[in-house]
Amino acid sequence: SGFDLLRSLDPEQAPPTILVTSAQDASSPRPAGISVEFLYKPVDPPLFHVAVDHAISRAPPRSL
Repeated sequence: SGFDLLRSLDPEQAPPTILVTSAQDASSPRPAGISVEFLYKPVDPPLFHVAVDHAISRAPPRSL
């Protein structure tokens, strides 16, 4: 699952993550130290854009 993948990552190296789900269960265990945002189906386009902008702003700068 997506949570299993996130838990396998080093929190220092994990990218900001957006999970899209149909389950609106607020008790879903969030991986410690990893930025996770949830979008619920059906995805509202304005909320999608906000989530992506937020993830981009939290991402570490990339070196070329």
